[in-house]
Formats: sequence, structure tokens, C-alpha cells
Amino acid sequence: SLHTDIGYVRAPDMVGVGGCHIPQQVWIYLVLGVWVGRGNKDEYNAYDVTSISSYCNNSELAEFGYNRDGENLAQVNLGVFFGEKSGLPKYYNCYSGSITDKTYLPYIIQGTQELGIKISRFVLDKGFIRKHNIDYMIENELEFVICTNETTKVKDSVTRNIDDVKNPANYILGHSIYGKPDRYDENVNIHIFHDSEKAASSEKDFYARIAMYENELQQLKSLDGKTARKYKAYFDIIIKKDKSFTYEKNYGKIKEAHKLMGYFAYLSNVLELCSEEVIEILSALTSFDGRGAGNLSQYIAENFTTIDG
Repeated sequence: SLHTDIGYVRAPDMVGVGGCHIPQQVWIYLVLGVWVGRGNKDEYNAYDVTSISSYCNNSELAEFGYNRDGENLAQVNLGVFFGEKSGLPKYYNCYSGSITDKTYLPYIIQGTQELGIKISRFVLDKGFIRKHNIDYMIENELEFVICTNETTKVKDSVTRNIDDVKNPANYILGHSIYGKPDRYDENVNIHIFHDSEKAASSEKDFYARIAMYENELQQLKSLDGKTARKYKAYFDIIIKKDKSFTYEKNYGKIKEAHKLMGYFAYLSNVLELCSEEVIEILSALTSFDGRGAGNLSQYIAENFTTIDG
């Protein structure tokens, strides 16, 4: 069945059209063509994923995996494409709850292609930033804007441009931020942004987090390598054989982390895009969270009774 402005439309096995009967699959293609055709073919499309927890024990899709709500339940993943300008949902797919976002992207794109839905421009969050996803989109001539994670290469790019980003020439007036592009590799640009307001509001939380970590270290009697990882962002820690430890603030690390506050970056293989155009694309999707898969998941939770088993 398909949801449209007039409600849910269910396709029977054979559909009568103008005195003729056509197969269900052909009817679905026709309806999809009209629906998706209402969107802007040249717009970017945000891909959103949510997980729907389930008590069901006989579903092929309900499996244990990373649960966004922290629930110890099997789940089904739901991915949806929404148009940047039209706001229309263009394609959805339910898949096994154990499959991670970063591995499934090529398959959901192939699903749109099999249905004849032409989506060639994508906006993705950092959960999808894996080399095989980027390579797949480049090889298939798909345009993307994707949020970066904090890899060494990204940090190096930001650090290299940190003195230039806040040049007055890079100020984007309509959004009150600075933005500057730089070449990331042969096929991809990195767009580096600085939000001064965000940096200022984050500073108090930054130092509060360091103080909290130091208080935790003072309370701990022993420490293992795995637990020590989060503290090593700001402290030098020496763990002894009996797991007792010593620690000391590393002001060099703290200074470097503080220097990067307020910065964020996106990658794009559309080399002619300027940073202002990238932020305009992202801005058009700021209300996307209210229309996306997460909102649909909330609707399901509020309107359907959970049945154990």
C-alpha cells in the first residue's frame, strides 16, 4: 500500500484503468511515478534512519543491534528519503535491526533505482561516512554532502585552515557563521565552518566535563585500558600492573581541543559548491527532523499498541 495526500492506497492484484486491467506491480510503478514526480528532481535528499523496538519473536526483520533508545529489545530499522525542498518522502525501506547504517547505504540506493526512483543527490549524517560509501557514490556519479566525524585527516584539515576560516571574507551573513572550502582529496572537498555562538556556549560545558573527569579519576581506585580511553583526551594516565594508576592534566591536549570548539565540517564531491551553498542545503533540511523517520517512529509508538510476542 502507498500513503498519499488522500490517505492510504492499496493496490489489488489487478487494477482496472480505463476499462483495462493492469498488474499490481505496474500500478505501483505508475503511482510512484506520479508521487515522486511531484518532488524536485534536482533537489538534495536527506536520508534518515530510525529503529522501531519490538517484542515480536517471529519476525524475520526484528533482530538485536545498536538500539538508539537504549532498550534491550529486538528492533526493525526504517530508512526514509526526504526531499530538501519539496519535503516529500520519496522512498522507505524496512530492514533487519542488526544491520548498521554505515553498511546498508548502497543497498537502499539500489532499491530506489530498481523502482525507477531517480535520486542522485544526498545529504547524510556522519553515521554513513565510511570509505566504501563515499567510493560507491563517487563510482555511481551520485552527489553527496555528508557530515564528517573526528578523524585525524579531518582534524588536520581543520587545523590547517583554522587561521583562514574566520577571515571576514568567509562570513556567511544569513547564518551568522564562517565557512571555507578546501580540497580533501582528488574527488572531494571539505567545507569547514565555525559557529562562534556555539563555541561560546560550549566552553562552559567543556571545562565542566574536564572537571567531572578529574573528579571521577580521584574516586577511582583502579583503571583498565578500555575505561581510561575517555580520560586520555585530557589527561596523561599511567596504569600499573595491579591496575592502580596515576594521572596528570595534559594542558597541551586541552588547548588543542579548546581550539577546535565551534568548528564542524562536511564533505562533498560537488566541487563547484561553495560553503554558503552547502550551508543553504543544510539549512533547508533543519525542519527535516520533524518529518523524518524518527518522527514516523514516534507516531507508530503513540498510535499502535505494543503486543508482547
